[in-house]
Parts: sequence; structure tokens; C-alpha cells
Amino acid sequence: TSMGTLKIGSDCLFTLAHENMTIEMLEDNLGTITITKPGLSIAALGEGATLSGAFAFEADAFLKSTFLKGDTLVTTPNAQLRAKIKADAEESFKLLGTVIEEVGERIIVGDTTFVFNSTTITDLNNAEGWPNGIPAEGCEVTIAGVGVNAVISENLTTRWNNVTVQDGAALRIASSGLSLPEIMLKGNAVLTIASDFNLTEIMTMAVGEEFPTVVVSEGVTLTVPAGYKFKDVHLVLCEGSTLTESGDGPIVFGYADSNETTYFAMHATNATITALNSAKVEKAAGIAFVSPADGGVVKVVEDIVLKNSTITYSAKDGFIFGLNNPEFENFKMIVDNTPLDIGQDTYVAGGANLVLTNNTVLFRRRSTKNEHPENIANTYSIY
Repeated sequence: TSMGTLKIGSDCLFTLAHENMTIEMLEDNLGTITITKPGLSIAALGEGATLSGAFAFEADAFLKSTFLKGDTLVTTPNAQLRAKIKADAEESFKLLGTVIEEVGERIIVGDTTFVFNSTTITDLNNAEGWPNGIPAEGCEVTIAGVGVNAVISENLTTRWNNVTVQDGAALRIASSGLSLPEIMLKGNAVLTIASDFNLTEIMTMAVGEEFPTVVVSEGVTLTVPAGYKFKDVHLVLCEGSTLTESGDGPIVFGYADSNETTYFAMHATNATITALNSAKVEKAAGIAFVSPADGGVVKVVEDIVLKNSTITYSAKDGFIFGLNNPEFENFKMIVDNTPLDIGQDTYVAGGANLVLTNNTVLFRRRSTKNEHPENIANTYSIY
């Protein structure tokens, strides 16, 4: 993809969104040119060109795959233009700790220094685990490398903007009451909640068909925001663990937005799940499983298992299994010695195969007085 002459006026926003683009001449840049892909080539800078605007780069920590180490941001023979682009790139990438290098006519992406990659040190508060010491407040950091097992404990007082755990690495939260930044889990990254914890923000991203695992350790309580939706995750609730929510809203285990495809797996053993949803809405539930928005797809990669567990929620709620998920996405959910108490209509839909075993029953709630006048609905249906 190429263009002849480019001239950007004051307050103009212009995005270059193709890889390996060529611009024959840049006359002026008084606005902002945003570069989202590597390999841009600018053959010449116009005589008397003004460069009072900015060159911006997509350098979000959660989108690091956009620019990788060794990528060429821009190639240009003009030294003035190279200096301007290098300075602006350094500003864009500074919170990532990414070094921007000038090699001949090229501006390239160098090392990222805010990466914890030690396989021998686990404490994120130990400077020896980082290439250049512990990143400063407000930085965006990464935990990367197979066999890297990082731990956040009460010793960590630095507040970063976000923490990305890359494919193959693991993060363990070992203390309660911590104020943590956003956490992004990519690929088969693992997050272990080893102490009571209030989850504020976690993002999960599948890489191909690999997706992250979140483990709630034995005896630990994980509190999620009201109406939390789990997607692209293998959720493991260990012996005696509890999952609850901080406010009133339905919990969805296995969700996808419209036109989105996600992955999900879940295993719970002797665990407690509590939802606080109190509003009775048609085809809404305190707890839903594998139920995307209309047009979304959730792929369940192995049987969902709830064993010897307790599920509690508002008396007005029922359960939803597989609603809106395509019928061709078959999945099995094994509920073993875990009663499911219906407070309103319950839906088994899509490709859901609900298996109740070892004393598990679906039953409806009755009033405390066991009174059922004819004018009061007391029968709930399973669809």
C-alpha cells in the first residue's frame, strides 16, 4: 500500500493502519499521525516542512502484539524526520519500558525493560527479578516466560497501571487487601488466588485455542464485581473455596459478546457459589452457564463439573444453561451431589447436556408456610 504526498493540517487526526506502507513525501504534520502497524516508509520530507504535530503509536500494554521487538516503526532517509519520530515513539512507549532505537535509516523497537522474567526469583518486589530494577509507579509491566512464577505479596507497594501475564507464565496473589492494577492474562497464563481477594478488573485473552486459567485456592474467598461475566478462562474452584459477588447482579460462567467467540472450562469441588441477583426478569437468572449474548459463541473445551458444591442465590432466580449458544456447540455439564434450587423458570438450551448425578436434583422453592393459593404462581418450568 502506498500514497504520493501526505499533508496533515492543524488538529487533523490521521491513522495509518496497514503494514509496510510507503509515503513518497510528507509535506507537513500539524496534527496527529497514528501508526498502528510496523514497516512504514517515508521516502522524503518536503522542503520547509513543518513537524509541529505528533506521531503516535498504539503502545497499549494489552496490545503488545501490535509491535514486537525488532519491528521497524519507520524508515526514512531524512535525519530531521527520524529524530522527530524517534522522540515521539519514545513518549508513546515509555510506560512500557520499551527502548526505541535508531539503526541507520530505521527507527526500530528494542527491548522492553519492564518485564519480570526470572525463573529463580518469584517476588515481584525483588529488584533482581527485573532487567533494570522494579518499574516505577504508573508503568505497565509484563510477566513473561515459561516457568516464570511471580508472586504479589503485601511487600509490593508500587502501584502500576496494569500487569500483563503472558502465555506460559503464572502469577500468584498471596495476600488479602491488596490494591492491584488491571490484570491481563494471555494464552495459557495462570492466575492463582491464594488469599481472600476482591477482584476489580481482570481481562483474559485466548491465543489461538489456548486460554488462561484462574485458580481459587483451598479455603479462599474470591469476590467478583456484581454481574460478573467469565469468558476465555478455565475457572478452578478448589476444596472449600467460595466465589461471591460484591453487589446485586447475575453471574455468567461462560460468556461472549455478540459476534464474539470465546472459550470456557470450569471445575468446582466442595465449593460455594453465591449470586446476589434480586430482580426477576424473564429469561434471566442469578447464575447462567455458557450463555452468550445473542450472536456470540462459547466453546466449552471439556466437561464442566460441579462436585459436592453449594449454590445459593436470590429466591427469585432460576438457572440458565446454554441459552443463545449455538446448538452445534455441544457441551456436557456434570452436577455431582450439588442440588440446584429453582426460584423461577430454568432453561436448558443450545447444545447443553445437563447430567445430574449422585443425589443431585432440580427442585423448586416453596413458601416457608408451604401454602400455594390458586392465584399465586408456584410452579416453575424447565425449557
